[in-house]
Amino acid sequence: MSTPATTQMHATIVVAVGVGLALMAIWAGLSQRGGGPYLGSVLDMRLDPPDGVMVSASVENQGTNPGRARCDIEAQDAAGSVLRSVTALSPEVAPGASVTFEGRLPGLTDLPRRVTLDCR
Repeated sequence: MSTPATTQMHATIVVAVGVGLALMAIWAGLSQRGGGPYLGSVLDMRLDPPDGVMVSASVENQGTNPGRARCDIEAQDAAGSVLRSVTALSPEVAPGASVTFEGRLPGLTDLPRRVTLDCR
């Protein structure tokens, strides 16, 4: 009986690594589920020199399981055009509770007209 070819051994290793990565991705996705829906609101914004705006936000977990909200923070000008946008992950929020956190919008030297927060 002959031994497996080198390409067969490498293919087996590649498949094993791929399956391992897929299982880790599934596990990571499941660990983030269960919390929410989330209600987010902007509390305050202030200049963060030399080129940023620090946004204080609150997020409430309206669900029945603890979780972390992924929030899009968006700075807009007077016409409603997007100046900058970042995504921030909140600290863990217990069911029915709320937490405050800060996110930084880089590249802004003046306060935007409006900042929106969309959490999921």
